[in-house]
Amino acid sequence: MAIRISTDFGSLTNNKLWNRGMAVFLALPGSLKYSNPPMTMAMLKSLLDALNEAIIEAMEGTKTARTTRDSLQAQVITALKHLAAYVQANCDGDASDSGFESYDTKTRRKPARLVTTPDFRKIYRGLNSGEIMFLINAVLYARGYEVQYAALQDGVPGPWTVVDVMNVKSAFRISGLTRATRYAFQVRAIGVGNRSDWSATVNMVCD
Repeated sequence: MAIRISTDFGSLTNNKLWNRGMAVFLALPGSLKYSNPPMTMAMLKSLLDALNEAIIEAMEGTKTARTTRDSLQAQVITALKHLAAYVQANCDGDASDSGFESYDTKTRRKPARLVTTPDFRKIYRGLNSGEIMFLINAVLYARGYEVQYAALQDGVPGPWTVVDVMNVKSAFRISGLTRATRYAFQVRAIGVGNRSDWSATVNMVCD
C-alpha cells in the first residue's frame, strides 16, 4: 500500500483550513516519527491563532481585515504543505497519526467532481434590525459555501465581506447590517476540485 498525503488545502474554506491545521498541531507532537519537523508546533499554532482572529475580523468587512485574512490563509497553506512533505517522508507508510488526510495511491482515485454555481433559495429580513436571513440551494459535491455581501452606493457594490456557510439545511443569518441600506448578495460553492463562480447578485434593503 502506497500512502500519499492530500495537499489540496486551497480547496478548503477558511474554517476547514484552520481545523486541518489544528488537527496537525495536536497530532504531530504525539508521534515519535515526527520529532524534527521543519517548523515548530508553536510557530504553527501562532499562525493558526492569527488566522482565526483574522477570519473573525474580516466579518466586519474592512478591506484591510480581508487582506490580512487572505495573507494568513496563504501562510497557513504554505506551512501545511511543508509539514505534509516532512510527514510524507517520515510516515513509514502510515500517516494516520499525523492529522493530515491521506489516500492509497494504488487504489484508483476518481477524478475530483466539479461543483456548479449555486443560487439562493430564499433571502428575507430577520426578526431583529440589521439582520438578513438566507437559504442556499445545495449543489452536488459541495464541501461548503461562501456568501459575499456589500452595501450598494448608487448601484455599485462597496467592499465585499465573505462568510463561510457549512449548513444549507437551515437559514443562515448575517447581522450588524446598516438599516435602510441596500445590499448585494452572492453565493458560491466550494468543492474538492474547484470553487464555483459567484452566483447572480441578489439585492435587498435591510430594515
